[in-house]
Amino acid sequence: DYSIAPIPVADGIWMIAGVDAPILPDNGGAIANIAIIATTAGTVLVDSGPSLRYGRALKRAAEALTGKPVVRVYVTHLHADHGMGIAAFDPGIVAALPGTIAAMQRDGQGFSDAMYRILGDWMRGTELVRPGIAITGEREDFGGRALRLIALSGHSGADLALLDEQTGLLMGGDLVFHNRAPSTPTADLAHWRESLTRLKNLPHKAVLPGHGPFDPSGRNALTQTRDWIDWLESA
Repeated sequence: DYSIAPIPVADGIWMIAGVDAPILPDNGGAIANIAIIATTAGTVLVDSGPSLRYGRALKRAAEALTGKPVVRVYVTHLHADHGMGIAAFDPGIVAALPGTIAAMQRDGQGFSDAMYRILGDWMRGTELVRPGIAITGEREDFGGRALRLIALSGHSGADLALLDEQTGLLMGGDLVFHNRAPSTPTADLAHWRESLTRLKNLPHKAVLPGHGPFDPSGRNALTQTRDWIDWLESA
């Protein structure tokens, strides 16, 4: 079973920390950070983990924590450690950027096959599901709690970042890594730099990265990620 242990990081927002390791049978692929957001309209999730089993465990834990059903699941980008858990949810409540949906259509089966090869029984019953909502707006309101939806790219062809207007918490997806080397299998470093600049200039207070520990400073994770990209390109 997956261990789902939400940690409060802002008012009404919890982080489930991914394991600081590659995708391995020992961890079931649960290496990505997940956010749970409580709203009066229901529970919002940012990313869903690597498998049907994880998605189901996440749904149970989130709804027990907030006392409300999950009404929205955002997928920040196409990589399987963040998005294959949507198999546990109605596609009609799952939202992603149009570029992410197209990339999942194109490359999702390959990612799914790789996850099954690496993780075996952890993936049992997990089918490739595409989000039912293509994000075209820049903001979504859940009973008075508004999230800014920021369409970017660089880590992949389409990367979604979210800013909780109530607390100033920035959820950067895999555009932001903290105390961990960013992964670059689908990266465009020039676009990634541009995205990091946009995120840095947003009026935010803290950062929940896609991988690595929570950054209460709101600066360190962004700076580390930019420094790594610069080093990688020069090296």
